[in-house]
Amino acid sequence: MKKSNYCQEDSLGYMTITAHRLLNSTLRRKFKEAEIDLKPEQWGVLVMLWERGRATQDELAMALCVDKSSMSRILSVMGDCELIVRTVDPENERKKNVYATQRAAILREQGFMIATDVLARSLEGVSKEDAATCLHVLAAVKHNLKNKFG
Repeated sequence: MKKSNYCQEDSLGYMTITAHRLLNSTLRRKFKEAEIDLKPEQWGVLVMLWERGRATQDELAMALCVDKSSMSRILSVMGDCELIVRTVDPENERKKNVYATQRAAILREQGFMIATDVLARSLEGVSKEDAATCLHVLAAVKHNLKNKFG
């Protein structure tokens, strides 16, 4: 039987998923240490809402690459914690618009400081050019996967 030459450290999938998991667990731990009751996936929703002002549940799910039912559960928890409000879109009653609340705004500055620190530490020893190349490659991979496997 022929032996496989597969090496996990040479696998884009393995390296991205493990880096993602480590970033998430570090961010989760740092939020907890700062007594911020927020999960990384909730942080991603808030950042997007702060950038856009509002978004529909479908837009959030698509942008954050999660299925609609998972996004609905994330938003439900965030609503229970008064971090977001969902309102019916006046132009299309089947859509719900999502907004960050004032309670979420209180977490913004400290959350950004923590997230920025985690990202900076994760990139220690990586040149700005290499970091930019990494982001460029990952953007191309995302584009290809969305357009080819959608």
